[in-house]
Amino acid sequence: MSAPETIRPANGAEVQDAVRAARADGARLLPVGRGHRVGVLRPDGPGARRLDVTGLVPDGADGVVEYVPGDGVVTAHAGASIEAVAAAVREGGHRLTPRLGASRTAGGATLGGLVGEGRSGLDRVAFGPLRHHVLGLRIVDGHGRLVRSGGRLVKNVTGFDLHRLVVGARGALGVALEVSLRLVPAAELERTLVRDTDGPAEALALARALRADARLHPRALFTRGARLTLVLGGRGAQVEAEAALAAGTAGPFDAADDGEDASQRAVDDADVEAALHVTARPSRAAAALDALAAAGADLSAATVQPDAAEIALPAGALAAAADDLGARIAAAGASARALSPAAGRLLAGAPPRASGVLDLEARVQAALDPDGVFRVAANAVPAAGGAAS
Repeated sequence: MSAPETIRPANGAEVQDAVRAARADGARLLPVGRGHRVGVLRPDGPGARRLDVTGLVPDGADGVVEYVPGDGVVTAHAGASIEAVAAAVREGGHRLTPRLGASRTAGGATLGGLVGEGRSGLDRVAFGPLRHHVLGLRIVDGHGRLVRSGGRLVKNVTGFDLHRLVVGARGALGVALEVSLRLVPAAELERTLVRDTDGPAEALALARALRADARLHPRALFTRGARLTLVLGGRGAQVEAEAALAAGTAGPFDAADDGEDASQRAVDDADVEAALHVTARPSRAAAALDALAAAGADLSAATVQPDAAEIALPAGALAAAADDLGARIAAAGASARALSPAAGRLLAGAPPRASGVLDLEARVQAALDPDGVFRVAANAVPAAGGAAS
């Protein structure tokens, strides 16, 4: 099969022209940055064209359109690399949230890809999900219209929150041109506490105990396999006090390391390239882990965020998983989303998503993309597996 056509517009007007041309030709467009997070979508599918947004960033530029340290907000081109924008705001005493691992920022991964994927970071426990930090977007929809939603400042965010619909839509609602993000202040002191336990169940139980302690304000709290990691941040005296409280709640930690570099290494280790995401109410997280283990999934590399009850498993963890994995997950009161064709096949026995959710998605897509310009084919992932549109 020949390689798909790649279009690399240099400005918003050229993006609009590309969308209108695709609509006239009956073609499909897949907005991409560096192509790291394409996931189950097929950029080589029949009639597919890649729309490379990295050309929107001038050569040699970091892609930042506006950074106002006093407001804690940055606006950047969707094709800007996450690392470049993070470096720019670090100079002003801020950092980006979500806190991402190296697997998701290496190679110049872009802000547009981050928004399209919609995945929150391991600091969600402190700062909330990604969609809460996207203050505004400029997008080109399936009609070829330039649409603005939200704004560059919190006080200017009025009207419909269209930009929150775009977060996690994987480019199915339009092409993002610019992204405005709320930032978080850098901590005076950041401490990473690590404890190795006897297994994933014990690590999760300790993590839930820490989360239930209202005296603690973790910047990140997660497990990977049998390892528990707690990241604290803030003023020095506060961090020291919370570290002592954490040891009293969960027992002594095996290691403690200060500095943002230390916490970033821990995040890099835990932020796996996931093939499957499982979510549940926090009270059902343990049952979801049990269901995965009973189905033959390897939990030694599974990353769990107890506050969001989110479990991420890499492809290797599913090698020996049974065909009824999806049904077992559903029976445990959890839901799953496949990010690879192999994971999608394992979810074939899971109940389909509620028809009301599917109807709403269809209505939003019909309004923004009536001809399906952005509905790129997926790699044979069953609908019950949560394939991207």
